[in-house]
Amino acid sequence: QADGHFLYATMNWERVSSDSYDVMFTIRSSWMRSYEGWPSLLNLSAPILLRGFKTPTLTVMGDTLNATSTFLDFRMEDMRQPSEQYGDWMEGVTTFTQSFPGPGKYTAEFTGCCVAGRPGEVDWNIGSSVEIMDDEMGFAPRLLVLPEVYVAPGGHFTVPAINPDGTPSAAQYRWSIPIERPGVIGYSPAAGFSVAADTGIVAVAGNVQHGTYRVYV
Repeated sequence: QADGHFLYATMNWERVSSDSYDVMFTIRSSWMRSYEGWPSLLNLSAPILLRGFKTPTLTVMGDTLNATSTFLDFRMEDMRQPSEQYGDWMEGVTTFTQSFPGPGKYTAEFTGCCVAGRPGEVDWNIGSSVEIMDDEMGFAPRLLVLPEVYVAPGGHFTVPAINPDGTPSAAQYRWSIPIERPGVIGYSPAAGFSVAADTGIVAVAGNVQHGTYRVYV
């Protein structure tokens, strides 16, 4: 299917316990409900495997762990409103527990195809670093990837991040640095864009020209 169905997703992880190296990943994702590639009888009351050009996959890897890829099942919820005010979409959540061999630095990537509203078969890739240390409970914020945001000059949008332990104002925002953008060379924030460190609000100046911009926060 050339027409995409993926809207966005969040991913976070946490240690299952301090006496094991098991990590539980939680991924919440949003998809177009009317995508033609779904089965004709889409059962939203049971977990389903979201199939597309590339099945949504979680891959974990590290220096002491060979890349392990897992196809993910999601329990879906239909998010359509009677007025269709929020569009034709549904949301699903899944959890997956990965056993790691011991302390160390690892990576986790949620990948697949295809992004909705984009011509062609556009992949998505949501990554998180996973650092495990002895006798410490680790976690990661739930990071929301927004594939495409429409905003007028003079407007703004928010990049949400939720601290899973409930601590307020723990997240700090900034423009990302080159090492955090694999495959992107020579990028710097476009003139007229700014990000608030404490709220994640990205403001667009009134003199910014209409066009498509990539923003890495």
